[in-house]
Formats: sequence, C-alpha cells, structure tokens
Amino acid sequence: MNDIVEHEITGMRKNVIIYHPENMGENLIKGVKIFPMRKNLDDRGWNNEVWHLPDIEGFSPQMFTDTFTNAGTIKAFHIHKGQDDLFYVMEGHAKIVLVDLRPDSPTFGVANTINCSRDWPRAVFIPRGVAHGYEAITDVRLAYLISRDHYEPSDEKKIPPGSEDFKKIGYNDWGIKHR
Repeated sequence: MNDIVEHEITGMRKNVIIYHPENMGENLIKGVKIFPMRKNLDDRGWNNEVWHLPDIEGFSPQMFTDTFTNAGTIKAFHIHKGQDDLFYVMEGHAKIVLVDLRPDSPTFGVANTINCSRDWPRAVFIPRGVAHGYEAITDVRLAYLISRDHYEPSDEKKIPPGSEDFKKIGYNDWGIKHR
C-alpha cells in the first residue's frame, strides 16, 4: 500500500444507482456533484453546454484531458490524494463507478453507479479520496478536467481488476469481466 490511501481499503456498504442526482440525498457520495448538461436541439443538430457549470468550491481546473476507451473495457479503480476530477462522456456510453474510501466521510463505503452518454449528458465531479473508474459499454470518448496542471503519477493509486484491493472493495456490478 502506498501513501495515496493511508488506511486499509475496505468493502463497500451499499451501491446506489444514480438516476436523478437532485433527489439522492444521503445516497450520493459526499462531495460528488452531478451536473445534467443542457442539450439544445434543432433541425441542424444539437449542442451541449458542457462548460456552463456552476462553481464547485475548491475546484479550479488546471488541465483538460481527452481519452478514448474501447468497448468492453473496465478502467477501474484509481484514487487520488491531491487531485479532483470532473468527467464528461463526449461519445458513447460509460458506466461511471465511484466508491467513497474516505474513512472520515459520512458516506464511507457507499458506491454510486452513474450511466453517462451522449444521450444522457452529465458531468460528474469526483473529489479526491473517492475511488473511481468506468466501464465502456460502447466505444467511449471521455473528457475530464483535473485540479492539477499536469499528470502526477505519484498522486494516483491504481486498484486494477483482480487485485486484492479490488476484491476488497467488492463492487461486482460490471457487465464485463477481467478487462
């Protein structure tokens, strides 16, 4: 165990699928924010107001990353000690999974599953200390903002599928296995 997670990783207490984040109350992990994107449609196409987000206290995006993931892939879990993330699925369909591993949090051990796609446009703010990852249901193009001005590998603890820490978390609602 490196110093990213300064405590033993333990299992989740419950998993809540997030359909309407404004009505989730104590089931939404503390500090997580979900912003439905406003989709403007007309006969020429559509646009999403991706960057028209309310302020998130303490989050000052410093870097924008654009990533592509093949369908049938799980990229989970990882956790940051000093970085916050904001995910947005630009193309495709991803199931974003969050698990609160902060022992001092009132939602410690709670997992949230959030389906995001071009048809369900949402931005998901993930505070530091919350393990996160996603399953690419289809090919996925994911954009994310981070609170650092560069990638810092020493701030990230990877918890890959099949590892002992991954098994301890106990999230088993993946549609695919071992990817």
